[in-house]
Amino acid sequence: MKLSIVTKAFNIEDALTNEKCPYCGHIHKESRQIHYDNCVERQKNLETDKTAKNDRWAFHQIYGRVLIVGREYGLYVICADYGPERQVVPINALKFGVHTKILEAIEETELPEEEIETVINILRVKLKNFTKLPKYPKLWPGCRVEIQFGDYIRKATIKSCKTNSYTAVADGKTSVVNISPKHIIRIL
Repeated sequence: MKLSIVTKAFNIEDALTNEKCPYCGHIHKESRQIHYDNCVERQKNLETDKTAKNDRWAFHQIYGRVLIVGREYGLYVICADYGPERQVVPINALKFGVHTKILEAIEETELPEEEIETVINILRVKLKNFTKLPKYPKLWPGCRVEIQFGDYIRKATIKSCKTNSYTAVADGKTSVVNISPKHIIRIL
C-alpha cells in the first residue's frame, strides 16, 4: 500500500485551494480545475465516498485512530488521538469498520494498561498497519515469531529481551541470533 497523501489544512476548502492536489499530491502547474477534472485519484475517492457510511472513527496509515470531523468531495477532515492539528485526507487513505471496532473494544475492557498495550502491539504486528505509538511491539521470552533476514524468512522463538533488541533461536537451529523489532514480520 502506498503512503497516503496528507494535507495540513483545517478544512476541506483550504485543502482544495492549496497548490498541491489533496487527492494525488501533484503540484498544480496548470489550472487547479483542469487538474481536478483529470485527476484519476479524485475520481476513485469520489466513487468510494458515494458508498461510504457516516462513521465517526477511522484508522489512518500514519496517524492511527482518527476522529472524522468533516467530509466532502471524497476528502475527510481528520483529527488524530494525539495533538490538536487537523489534516485533510482522501477517503481511500482511511480504513473503516473492523480496525476501529477492535480498538474500541480493547479500550472498553477493564484490562490493566500494559495488557491493553500488549494486545494492541500483537495486533499491530499481525496486521502491519497499526501505527500508533509505541512503534514496535514489546515481546516476551517464549514468544513465537516469524523473522526476516534479507531473503530468508524463518520461524523462531524469543529467548531473551534486551533494551532495543531480542535474542532468538530459529526453528531447526541451535545458535542464538540477535534481532531487532525491524526483523520481526509477525507474531505466530
